Amino acid sequence: MANKITCVIWLIVVIGMSIYWSFFTDGSKATDDLVELESDINNVYTADVNSFTFDDLLDAIEWVESRNGEFILGDWEGYPCPENMNGCLVAHGEHKAIGAYQLHKIFVRDVNRILEEDKYTYEDRWDRDKSREMTRIYITHYTGIAEWYKTTSPTLMDRFECMSRVFNGGPDGYKEEATKEYWLKIKARLEGK
Repeated sequence: MANKITCVIWLIVVIGMSIYWSFFTDGSKATDDLVELESDINNVYTADVNSFTFDDLLDAIEWVESRNGEFILGDWEGYPCPENMNGCLVAHGEHKAIGAYQLHKIFVRDVNRILEEDKYTYEDRWDRDKSREMTRIYITHYTGIAEWYKTTSPTLMDRFECMSRVFNGGPDGYKEEATKEYWLKIKARLEGK
């Protein structure tokens, strides 16, 4: 009988905590966790000879993706139409990746899922600052849960490699052979600064 009462009490506590979380918090725990991971990325390796920051990585990704161009169209899906791009986009298809970070629609949906709110729109991919925020959220989320991170003691460049490859290849991109070349471009940009 005592075991049943204990189980009921724990069940009430768990339900109560769930209700509290959903009504009395702003749902920012996911964001707080991302900020904490990013802080770790920027602060733990201050003794590293290279002393790159997370912002340096984001700058390198932007440069590799668009050469720092905010209004870049990539991955064309449809017919080429150099004269009038706006009319072309409506009439013949759309670009799968756009903006300074060459983001796809699914990337925006995934970031909104991570944040548990519809904070960003597809049009936000054209905005350099919003694209950077989305990239930051995506990278810190997926590299924070990457198996590789949990099983090794990575150096700063190892972490940046993982982050770059996740950005390029998706949540498991750090495992994909195809993302190694992308990392080499990012690394060259970082080291060339």
